[in-house]
Amino acid sequence: MLVRGRYRCSKFARSRFRWPGIDCGRHHDSRLQARHLLRCSSLPRYRGPRRSHAVPHSPTPDLDLLRASAPPIPQRLAASACGLVSQFRVSARKAFVKTCRIYRFGLCAVGSAAVVLGQTGCATPQLDAPDVSRMMANATGEPLIEFRTSGGTVDDSDVFSGDLLLGDAVARALRSSPEVQTALARAAVARAEAEQSRLFPNPIVSVGLRFPQGSGKPIIDVGLAADLIALLQRPGRISAGDNRLRASSAEAVSAALDVVSKVQDRYAAVQAFDALVPILEERRRINSRLLNLAQARLQAGETSRLDVTIAQAQQVDLEVEISDRLLERRNARLELARLIGRPSGKIDWTLAAFQPPQSRTTPETDWIAAAMRSRPEIQVRNFELAALGADVKLTKLSVFEASGVGVDSERDGDWSVGPAFNGPIPIFDWGQARRDAAKARVIEARHELIRVGREIIQDVRTAYGVYESSLASLVRVRDELIPLEQQRRDQAEAAYKAGQTDITTLVLAEQDLQAARARLIELQQRAAAASIGLERAVGGRVAAASIAPNATAGRAVNVGSKVPVATSNPTTRDFNK
Repeated sequence: MLVRGRYRCSKFARSRFRWPGIDCGRHHDSRLQARHLLRCSSLPRYRGPRRSHAVPHSPTPDLDLLRASAPPIPQRLAASACGLVSQFRVSARKAFVKTCRIYRFGLCAVGSAAVVLGQTGCATPQLDAPDVSRMMANATGEPLIEFRTSGGTVDDSDVFSGDLLLGDAVARALRSSPEVQTALARAAVARAEAEQSRLFPNPIVSVGLRFPQGSGKPIIDVGLAADLIALLQRPGRISAGDNRLRASSAEAVSAALDVVSKVQDRYAAVQAFDALVPILEERRRINSRLLNLAQARLQAGETSRLDVTIAQAQQVDLEVEISDRLLERRNARLELARLIGRPSGKIDWTLAAFQPPQSRTTPETDWIAAAMRSRPEIQVRNFELAALGADVKLTKLSVFEASGVGVDSERDGDWSVGPAFNGPIPIFDWGQARRDAAKARVIEARHELIRVGREIIQDVRTAYGVYESSLASLVRVRDELIPLEQQRRDQAEAAYKAGQTDITTLVLAEQDLQAARARLIELQQRAAAASIGLERAVGGRVAAASIAPNATAGRAVNVGSKVPVATSNPTTRDFNK
């Protein structure tokens, strides 16, 4: 006998589960059909429908009839899922409350363990970040450089025209140099990494939910752990991060010194070309006059065709030299425009008059000692070596890097809470490869430090030798060659006025005198470049001034008497002014 009954799902299930042709809230035909539906399903058994009145037991019906009248498989699954969802809601709510309590307990426990393990007998050192802009200013002797977070533009917005002094050029180059800004960005990255090394690792929470086969409450596993090795390695990571930050700051100082050296060198080159072009123009005028005299004498029958050919060849060679010098001057101005941040701007600035550098009497050994003490490249290698030494100490615990300590809990009927530890078993990997690699990096850094030190000594001695040689040649040309050429020119002029020689002798003497003056300008430019290179080799203008107080760090300083300036008339020119 079949009795009408109800088979209902919860409101939660009815609102979230919809199968075609299935209404979880409608009345089914009989209680017996529901029992047979659950018996045929492989899912956990549903506890039974809600009934309005008691139902007596019925005799066992025919199985064939029940199979024929049983709902299809989707209806079975839907009914079973409705029951599971209702049961899961209650279990999940209780598990969430328990989990929150265990999480608070575990978080306090892990936090306390982190403080104890992280401090290990000493307080966390505060980050003493170096002021990179101040370090650059101290090394270059220029104002502070601002770190710009925006990329900027190709051409600097600071428009200027007219005179361009060396100090203004250096300041503009440092302010707009992408190399300096890139070095400052790398220093900011190293600072962020140093700050990161001071932070405690975040705790790791794990939640597991397992459903037993058949009926019964779900089993809940909750765990809270912290990286134990990260806590123990924290002091070593702080040391390595601080040393890398100092190395990055020293690299930024080196980049600023390179920019200053390039600007000074290009400024001196442009000055030299500006002073050399008028002398070449005077030589061209004199050579043209000599060519006209040779052609006049050839027409008068006083000389051969060979003199005219020689004069023409000299004229062509001089024109080529003038063209090359003008091109070099333009290229030097373009490079200087790029360095000061105006690559598309005008290059017709008026520079200060070119003057040779001051003589230096400091011995070579003092320059070498100052370079080994002040060069930022040496400091970079020392800081990197210290950071790698800290990395070697960190490798002692690298085999246990996956270890963790924390609290685990489980609900299997009742809740149970207790401490937990997990870590690798060092059977195959004892960390020996990592230690060997770290030690090899230290050995590499030591040899790199020796290489850099030798290169610095070579740079100082090379720059010092070039400077001394250029200065000696400059003094020789200025004090011996130019006076002799001036004396020869005066004697030729006196003989020409007395009628003893023709104008050719005077013109040749004038041409040789202008060639000697052009040679003097080239030697002055070479000496200035050598002085700038010597200052860069020793660690900048401030480092050079510390061992040579009278030095002006590559700025224009007069040496001896003035270089005579040619006028337009060779017969009335006064070279003593």
